[in-house]
Amino acid sequence: MASFLSLPFLLLCIFTIEKSQGQEDFSRDAVFTATKDEYLDLLVIKTVTASRPFDCNLYCLAEPDCQSTNYHPSTRMCELCNHTFTSRPGCKVHKPGYIHFDSDKGTLILPHARKFMTEDEYLDLLVIKTVTASRPFDCNLYCLAEPDCQSTNYHPSTRMCELCNHTFTSRPGCKVHKPGYIHFDSDKRSLPPDPCTNETCKNGGTCSNTCSENLCVCPANTSGMLCERFTGDGAPSSCKEVYDRGLKKDAAYILSIESRSVEIYCHLTVIDGCGDGGWTLAMKADGAKATFQYESSLWTNKLAYNLSAGLTGFDNQETKLPSYWATPFTKICIGFKVGDTLKSTMIPYTASSLYDVIADDTYRVTTPIGKTAWRALIAGSSMQANCNQEGFNSGGRVRVGFVSNGLDDCESIDSMVGIGGSSWLSISVGNSCKFQCDNGVTTIQAIGYLFLQ
Repeated sequence: MASFLSLPFLLLCIFTIEKSQGQEDFSRDAVFTATKDEYLDLLVIKTVTASRPFDCNLYCLAEPDCQSTNYHPSTRMCELCNHTFTSRPGCKVHKPGYIHFDSDKGTLILPHARKFMTEDEYLDLLVIKTVTASRPFDCNLYCLAEPDCQSTNYHPSTRMCELCNHTFTSRPGCKVHKPGYIHFDSDKRSLPPDPCTNETCKNGGTCSNTCSENLCVCPANTSGMLCERFTGDGAPSSCKEVYDRGLKKDAAYILSIESRSVEIYCHLTVIDGCGDGGWTLAMKADGAKATFQYESSLWTNKLAYNLSAGLTGFDNQETKLPSYWATPFTKICIGFKVGDTLKSTMIPYTASSLYDVIADDTYRVTTPIGKTAWRALIAGSSMQANCNQEGFNSGGRVRVGFVSNGLDDCESIDSMVGIGGSSWLSISVGNSCKFQCDNGVTTIQAIGYLFLQ
């Protein structure tokens, strides 16, 4: 035993069966060789019902005297035999509908999967079940029968068999040196996924595939299995509060808005043109779509749109978040992305919410940044010469932005740079100029972003 255990080993035995048209493929990793339409007669020691050939052969592995099986797929009859075609060739008969599985149990150490053995090593903290097993074979047989088992820790002296739901490969941080134990890692057909593949950490937490019950490493002032709780003064109501608590990772954070917990993207690092300080996402709009046209009710109601897209930053997914109607601000960061080029600017303005300055369709002038600054946000933009109005609901044509006109008034606006353009201007976000344009007639669609602070 000692000399055997000193070397890692690999066992791979395969069922083989000729697959005809319409016939189920019974090939599996195991220790059985299958023969179609053949039967071992007169040597059946036990009959059970099994839904699959695999289950039938699992019964054989668990039965000390079983050396082969007769299986009938239609009736699901599984017959355990104490000999094989090799040991009793005279009992081999042709019997259509049956499949006979001859085993090589005498050489079997570990069933079903390729298993690798490591002496004096142990997979810690990931044990899902503990049983007693007289041999490593029996321990790994228990693992085979347990759907979630991926590896085993076995102690020959105590016969303790621990079934684990991960392997050294999937959780290397849990591998520890433990004299007297033998660890058997499997290579089952479906290994457990890396627990960090689908990151679930909240509030800027980082998933760490280490040996810990908590996969999420939480930043300061947060706690919980997923970093879902803020410590101290409770959940913040804006991304500025998140920033002021010392968190600096651009990510979705759980904010308290109207006494409800809402997960919203916070940009906590510098946005070129706007600065830092903690920016709360309120809206993302796509100029190629009519979702956020001037006429859309999304500007005048308090209904969220596509909340899941509010968990990410400067991408192309449209969203409207509760921060649109419930977050006070003193600064707006407005950004436009054309292709891969993003340009932003900060506009000072104080209000109780964007909803309060937009929903009533009243024009409100913002702190002027000027026509040149607005045009610089979209390369190649074109505008008309007159009106030159900026703010909210400008000219009745754009919800947030700058408008101009060919005539010396603001009654028939034909050009804009902004978010929430009217159907007359052909696009909802970007730059549009229809007549008497200083850089030619243009329609430049953009993705628009509104952040608050």
